[in-house]
Amino acid sequence: VLQNAQVVRCINYLILRILQNGSKNAMFTALIKQLSETVQGGAHSRHVELLVKCLLQLAKGMASGWLPSIKVDELLLDIHKFLVQHPPVVWKQRQDDTPLRAMKTILSQLAKLMGPAVLSHLGLIGGAPNESTVGAYLTLKLSKDGFDAETAAAAASAAVSA
Repeated sequence: VLQNAQVVRCINYLILRILQNGSKNAMFTALIKQLSETVQGGAHSRHVELLVKCLLQLAKGMASGWLPSIKVDELLLDIHKFLVQHPPVVWKQRQDDTPLRAMKTILSQLAKLMGPAVLSHLGLIGGAPNESTVGAYLTLKLSKDGFDAETAAAAASAAVSA
C-alpha cells in the first residue's frame, strides 16, 4: 500500500511538472478534447474529476504571468467546440456539472485578466460576440465586473470584421 501511494505521488508530481512546463495551448486543447470525449462516453467520474483538476490548475496559472504565451483565439475556439458538443442546457439534466463549471472558470479568468480585450479574440469562432455561448458568457462576465460590455462587444465586432 505504501508503494502504491509513492507511485501516485510521483505521477501527480510528473503531471504537475508537465502542466507547468508544457505548451499551455497544447495542454488546454488536449485536456478539453479529452474531457469532451470522456463526458460523451459517460466514463467514470474519477477520470472527469482528474481532467477538470488539470484544467483548473492551468486556469489558475494564467494569473502567474504566462497568459501572454497563450493563443487566446485558439483557447476560446476549444471552449466553444466543447460547449457546442455539450450545451449548458444539457448540464441541468446531469448530476455533475463540473466540466461546464471548469469551462466557465477558464472564461472568467480570461475576462478578469484581459478585460474587454478578450472579446477581440473571438475571431476563430466567428459572428458577433453574443452569437456564441463563449461570447455571451464573456460579455456577461465583463458587465458583472463593471466593464461596459456593450461598448466592448461593439469594439470586438468591429475587430472581428476588420
